[in-house]
Amino acid sequence: MGKNSTKRRILTVAKILFEETDENNPISMSELLECLESKRLQCERKTVYDDIREIRETLFPVTYKRKGWFQSTRKGV
Repeated sequence: MGKNSTKRRILTVAKILFEETDENNPISMSELLECLESKRLQCERKTVYDDIREIRETLFPVTYKRKGWFQSTRKGV
């Protein structure tokens, strides 16, 4: 995968987490992979875990709870 594809994938994961999730609306890894595939970004589960780690370290807090991942900078509605 090229450098631009990697950047696009990480930014897409960050956008999904930031815009579509909160404490009350987490996203499962399967759902996240489906979202990426729908945007023509196919990747392995481990790659997305690495992306989430990168997002946590550089952009915003991401939390995992029993039902899935969510950005934890705002409370659920």
